[in-house]
Amino acid sequence: MLGHEKLKLDQYINYIINTKSQDEAVVLAMRSIEDFILGEDWESVNAVVNNYLDIFSNNFEEFDTTFFNKIKDIINNQDLEQLSYNKSFLASIINTRADEYNPTLVSHNNSKYIYFTRSNHKKSSNDEDIFVSKQKKQKFTFEKPEALLLNTKNPEAVSFVTNKDPVTLIFYGHFGKDLKGNLYATKYLDSEWTEPIKYTSPLNSENFEGDGILYSDKYLIFVSDRPNNYPYKPKGDYFYGDVWGNTDIYVSERIGENKWSEPINLGPNINTPYGERSPWLSRDGLTIYFSSDGHPGLGRMDVFKSTRTNLNDWTSWTIPTNLGLSVNSPFNDVGYRVYEEDDVVYTLFATNKSDKKTDYDICYLKLSQSNEPMNQPIVISGSVKDEKGNPIEDLSIVAEEPNTGEKLSEGRTDENGNFQLPIPNNKSANIFPEDKDHIPQTKQFLNTLSNELINEKYDPQNGKPGEIDGHTDQETDDTNEGLKSDVPLDYLFHDGVYRLLEDYNFVLQNPSNESCDKQNIFLTTVNFEPKSWELNTNSRFELNRLASYLKQNEEYFMFIAGHTDSDSTLSYNLQLSKNRAESVKQYLVRNGCKTENLVTKGLGESKPVESNATELGKYKNRRVEFCVILSSPESVSKLD
Repeated sequence: MLGHEKLKLDQYINYIINTKSQDEAVVLAMRSIEDFILGEDWESVNAVVNNYLDIFSNNFEEFDTTFFNKIKDIINNQDLEQLSYNKSFLASIINTRADEYNPTLVSHNNSKYIYFTRSNHKKSSNDEDIFVSKQKKQKFTFEKPEALLLNTKNPEAVSFVTNKDPVTLIFYGHFGKDLKGNLYATKYLDSEWTEPIKYTSPLNSENFEGDGILYSDKYLIFVSDRPNNYPYKPKGDYFYGDVWGNTDIYVSERIGENKWSEPINLGPNINTPYGERSPWLSRDGLTIYFSSDGHPGLGRMDVFKSTRTNLNDWTSWTIPTNLGLSVNSPFNDVGYRVYEEDDVVYTLFATNKSDKKTDYDICYLKLSQSNEPMNQPIVISGSVKDEKGNPIEDLSIVAEEPNTGEKLSEGRTDENGNFQLPIPNNKSANIFPEDKDHIPQTKQFLNTLSNELINEKYDPQNGKPGEIDGHTDQETDDTNEGLKSDVPLDYLFHDGVYRLLEDYNFVLQNPSNESCDKQNIFLTTVNFEPKSWELNTNSRFELNRLASYLKQNEEYFMFIAGHTDSDSTLSYNLQLSKNRAESVKQYLVRNGCKTENLVTKGLGESKPVESNATELGKYKNRRVEFCVILSSPESVSKLD
């Protein structure tokens, strides 16, 4: 932050403070943190972004500061699995000093081919051609590429290639009276490409249409800068720091031989007032990947992912998530394609190879589970509100794998505080809002589709199951077998997804003033075996979030209450519940919380939340609850 970097940053800040254009200010802000991102100087990125939160709040009344909070989320909540996979660039036989992008990998006659676009703007602004190369035996190694004979002096760019015979190539081109370029198709017949056929109106228009992909041989998803995009900013005009214009993603249905329905805009969850490019759809049609400079990212075009929550509705999408630092850079990351092979999912896309920003090159990367497409996902719906019932907008909602803590998926709340979160249909999950301003809450989703229940134990180095005060009349030990069959299958499979019928609604709390006068918060992942007070392994993730909150707010006190089911004597259950509360306290203390701020109490079987007549009810009653207050430990200890 000193010397040349400091001066450069000061210049950016000076321009931002003096400009009256909010768009220009955002572009300048993003350009100012490029070098810090490239140098992985996350401390400086956070410091600069925090400064911009204040500057933009003061200078632009209507600016939504969650834009910068989302950037901090991308930086500070990185996908560790995805970070373990590195980008690999294709060899120089494909990547040259020119630009290479829009890679499309297809299988044909037991061989694989890569189609891509090469553009040498140093030679000519219109020098954009399509090439093809055969893959060798080793994956992602290719023979010398050949230019397609259909290339002209005007630009041509590959969009999509089908795998079935005859091979169909969809591409962007300029023919005849095209002013801005449209979408065309050609077939490979008798060892040559047929005369290109222009897609008819209303799919093509007098405006720019490109990046067309075909789904299920019936739907064409494409990009256009047509005037009904608001604001109208045609591709090629300088806007928002680049020349992408305001391009939106559309879909049109085939209704006859080269006849297409009126295009449908994919809606505000996908399209912004800025540029969206290069859509790519998963095989099941439920997951879309696309590039955007309108959604918050690392600068310029980033790659995003969204899941369709209704297979029959092209406007029902989850709020897109940024694919993170392993995929995205401060430069334009475009032409993203996903290839699902066996149990491994790869992506091919184009980006700048280094900070020299000289040209686009094609790279490939293995995707983490959270970035892969989901096959027939379970869609969880819910809402997040504060204690007054006000919706909390634009809050990140995370689904976490219970055993590993791996992020399975992420969504965001809309303006009404509602969210939809897709979960892999073979996974259970912990669901929680990422909100440092309120007391942490987690809800547990036990997936009965996979008949899965986690019961590994965490050894807290104290507290072992066994007899207490000579009692042997302990909780019965036959719960888990009955629990799996007792959990109802509350799903509706419709439109390509499993939809969970129960909503996951959060009411986020602030600490109480003097007493636990609010509803206690359940530690939903802290579950106990009968006659045990050992913490189960997967409870550590929820407890770690609680520990972080308490360490950031050292003036707060917490009351921890343990509970049991009714399968023992009152005195035995009272002591067992005390031990369960104490197990939670000791975990928090070992993770940096002040022991004097944590007070425990055992309530035995006196406050069940479910009937003890069923095994599921007993399982839910063996629990720990807590509340956070702004009072002394003495007053806390008196609370029930």
